[in-house]
Amino acid sequence: HILAARSVTSKSSGDVPSTDNNVLASLCHIDQPCYEECIRNMIQLHKSYHSSVKKGGAPTKSSGKITIELHLVGGFKDSKKSSISLTEHLMGVFGRLAREERDTVGFVFETCAVSCLNDNGSPGPIGRGLAIDIASGEVYLAKADESVSGPAVALRNCRLWAGASTDKLTVIHTPYSDCIVVDPFDFCFDEDCEWLNSLSDEKMLLETSTSPDVEEDDYCDQIRLALKYMLENDSEEVFGPCCRTPVQYVRSAKNKHQWCLTK
Repeated sequence: HILAARSVTSKSSGDVPSTDNNVLASLCHIDQPCYEECIRNMIQLHKSYHSSVKKGGAPTKSSGKITIELHLVGGFKDSKKSSISLTEHLMGVFGRLAREERDTVGFVFETCAVSCLNDNGSPGPIGRGLAIDIASGEVYLAKADESVSGPAVALRNCRLWAGASTDKLTVIHTPYSDCIVVDPFDFCFDEDCEWLNSLSDEKMLLETSTSPDVEEDDYCDQIRLALKYMLENDSEEVFGPCCRTPVQYVRSAKNKHQWCLTK
């Protein structure tokens, strides 16, 4: 499932969103029912962002209620019913948040195209990716071309195949920095990686995907690129001694779709 959240501060005298205050949007991919803490942290970030809005360079307290527009797209009518289970979990999370935050935050589900509502009849998902216009709040189905996929795609993909994934979503961008950040993790091309890389695409799909029949055409290519990166690079050379230093990228001044590694 893809979750987008866009927040604005309501006028202190009512619940109509003010059009002249700052707007914040978050976008994340959720594939398991284990990220409630991460979702709660995301909502807290929206609250703290709006609690002190800068106007003319000086912080001023926002006295209005925050409206958070939610958009949820993903899943399909799969035989394992994992999509509907994830949908039910997320609805439960936002139900609890709505009750807990009712005095300060109003949640509005603007889009909810999930599970059977996102099934193309094959079965397979209609929408696989989501984009949001932060200024207007408009959302639309999208697929990121390689040219706008951001920096260090192979390195970022290594996190899963290096066994470094946890029950926490990785934050790569915040409203307080223009950088894309890759937090450190240890990786190496071990026997498991060698075995995985030796598989045919058909067997790789079966071994690694929970929905092998509906993966994108470049699914195996992306895995092989990550494995190749781990084969050709050392984690301490990327993240420093003991893998303790994040790597940061900023947009190139000459081309906004190119990124430069910062020191």
